[in-house]
Amino acid sequence: CSSLEFHRCLDKYASALVTMSAATTLPAPYQYTASTFLGVGKGKGNANIERTGMGVQRSFSNVHIVVESPQASRAPRVAKTGSIQINYQLDLERLIASIQRLEEAATAAAVKHQDSVARYKQLIKQAQWDLGIQTVRKVGHVDHEDCCRCLMRLLQRKDDMRGMLSGMSIKIASPGNFCSIGDDGSLLLPCDFA
Repeated sequence: CSSLEFHRCLDKYASALVTMSAATTLPAPYQYTASTFLGVGKGKGNANIERTGMGVQRSFSNVHIVVESPQASRAPRVAKTGSIQINYQLDLERLIASIQRLEEAATAAAVKHQDSVARYKQLIKQAQWDLGIQTVRKVGHVDHEDCCRCLMRLLQRKDDMRGMLSGMSIKIASPGNFCSIGDDGSLLLPCDFA
């Protein structure tokens, strides 16, 4: 969503939270002042806001909320990374209900994603050490699990591959592509190579 829509969304949620907290008592994780919700009070709670590729991610307790346009995300849902995607037109009551409903699934997805990222980084280090590879990067919409499987296949053949891959940079691409040499001289491998 645009910056204007995002700031209107934050303003709407902040004013609704202030109104609700004056009238009723919110559950403990949802008690925020307007300045904390807008990220002004950095020392109070988890109120940091950062821009991402598709929207803006805001830490709300232990859940990340990504605010998007209604075309990108109509109903609240959990992404692979563990964030909850909402559209900026969602009212506060539905937001809180969605967080309560999706919080457990979002936390589980975030833990799974963090584990796969850690495993991916570990396999990169092992491939660099065992195969003499200079750098490993993923290209496009390849998830970490596919990259891990690709690196495991390379490491299973380390005796054959060490001499060929020593000193090279590798980019892991989406499935179905052919092995090729990139413009920068790196080896472009599909994640499902045989």
